[in-house]
Amino acid sequence: MLHALRRGAKSWVAKTLIALLVLSFAVWGIGDIFSFRGGTAVATAGDEEVTADEFANALARAQSRLSREAGRAVTYSDMRAMGLDRRVLAGLVRDATMRAELARLGISAPDRAVAEEIRNTPAFQGPAGNFSDTAYRLLLAQQGMTPAEFERLTRTLIGQELVTGAVSGIEATAPGLAVRITAWRGETRNLRLLTLGTRLAPDPGEPDDATLAAFHEAEAERFREPERRFGRYLHVDIAALTAAETAALSEDDLRAAYEAERDLNVTEPTRTVDQISYPSLAEAEAAAARLAAGEADFDALAAEAGQAGEGLTLGVVQPGDLPEGPDEAVFALAEPGVTGAVATPLGGAILRVTGVSDGGAVPFEDLRDEIAARLAAERAEARAPEIANEVEELRAAGKALPEIATELGGAVTAGEIAGLAADGTLAGGTAASGVLALPEVRAEVLDALDAEERDIIELGDGGYFVAMIDRVEPSHVPPLAEIRGRVEAAWRSEQVLAALEARAAGIAAAIARGTGATLATTAAGMGLSATETGFFLRDTPPESLPDALIVPVFEAKPGTVLTARLPDGEGVVLAELIAIEPMAPEAMGQMSAHVERALAQSLQADRVEFFARALETRHAVAYYPQAIESTFSAISGGAGSGGGM
Repeated sequence: MLHALRRGAKSWVAKTLIALLVLSFAVWGIGDIFSFRGGTAVATAGDEEVTADEFANALARAQSRLSREAGRAVTYSDMRAMGLDRRVLAGLVRDATMRAELARLGISAPDRAVAEEIRNTPAFQGPAGNFSDTAYRLLLAQQGMTPAEFERLTRTLIGQELVTGAVSGIEATAPGLAVRITAWRGETRNLRLLTLGTRLAPDPGEPDDATLAAFHEAEAERFREPERRFGRYLHVDIAALTAAETAALSEDDLRAAYEAERDLNVTEPTRTVDQISYPSLAEAEAAAARLAAGEADFDALAAEAGQAGEGLTLGVVQPGDLPEGPDEAVFALAEPGVTGAVATPLGGAILRVTGVSDGGAVPFEDLRDEIAARLAAERAEARAPEIANEVEELRAAGKALPEIATELGGAVTAGEIAGLAADGTLAGGTAASGVLALPEVRAEVLDALDAEERDIIELGDGGYFVAMIDRVEPSHVPPLAEIRGRVEAAWRSEQVLAALEARAAGIAAAIARGTGATLATTAAGMGLSATETGFFLRDTPPESLPDALIVPVFEAKPGTVLTARLPDGEGVVLAELIAIEPMAPEAMGQMSAHVERALAQSLQADRVEFFARALETRHAVAYYPQAIESTFSAISGGAGSGGGM
């Protein structure tokens, strides 16, 4: 049952529905709707409550979203450490205050507005793009909601939009602020660059033991090894499981799934329509008579009416898209052709049908691959937790991970954890690959202790992973004898770069003294060539410019020469500021208008925020710490104590 719920929460249906609500009403962070029922209040706003169940479900959704974004399992304790539990509760309290305010104002959206909002929701539309009652009820059922519950929610959300729209207003920004910001962002620089490669530096020679030991000590952190973990793992590979399920699917399975979903795979009939509009039906009839007599064709009539080109086409329409008369006329044509004169709400029209589709069921062949992929994924997701349970039973029986992998075979594989570190490398510095490269797996391995019996965890892709750590190697700086080659190479690189920096500083100083030298002449004298970057913005510096120079370049005056090491350690670059160019006046006007709008939107958002805070004061928001802690402790297995909401 739990797996079925988890699988439903990862479906496109859930994602679409949640995305719809978030995008439409993100400013209020609408609270939990897919909740358990009842429960103790964790907060109140006037007569409205935020129940423990609402809080628990909102935290669960936030945890799921964060885990997907982070690519690893984010725990409730992680969320509390980041203060996300307080943010989730604050969003629910905002919802409660808005419900209280709507009740105070007596605002309730009419049935027609609610119906229109639901009919226009993309998640409830069929393949042809029109509202599907079947899809509507199916999606709500999958989320544990009734149409009545969803309609009540929609009514509340519409009321929220009305209120927030009324208070957001239009704010005027400080005079000239947008122009100043635009000028600052739009100013460009042109540089001349000269790179001194490592071959231009003298050979630093061989360091003696004392020199190398001193460098090793002074630069110890450069050679520090991270904490590494060694052990074994077992992986239930969802990709391999899906491939196996795909191979096992029969043609009967696919056709049975197609038949079960036939109602969802039906398209409405369509017509591709051009229309010539006339001020009156009489004029349309006169034009239709000329058309019937062969005195003019449809395109000629359109040109005479000034409606040729893009103004002619209505595109692809479904039944009901057009007014009653034109709608009946175009769908009465079983093949491309021209209607007679038709009355419209604005006069008359002649319509031409250029494309006909009768609609109906989408053929099985067109959906076969899609059905196969979905069925295989569903079966793999259903089978994976069963395999995970088998793994746990075999572990409880005392079997080692490699033995379990051999016994279960197929999508279950075992492997070695050869010194995995937080930076994703293995012992020796090579990057981890496969399942060990996943951030969530790395986090699980790094949480494990020596010889600890870790629980099997579910991965973001639906697979499972369990680690057994045999040894933890603490972070340390290896002795010089172990890494002498690395230390010597680093010492050589440092000596070379220091010599190049000294040479670059000398070149810059000579140019600054006004000797007449430039970076171009200096480069020519060295048998090198300096290159120009061309004008660039602060936000789009050239790749050849080290990050360390971006800010200084935009603070420097023309003629200034700046220096910095290349990030790859292959040399030092000199950058001479040739010219500063302001934004062109025409671009300045367009961009400053855009900035002005962005500033106004920011002020509007601030105004809504202040209004929401005022509502919390008006409706006497109260929090109940004991209920909050009890809820958090219940959902996190006792990890809730010690927090502070």
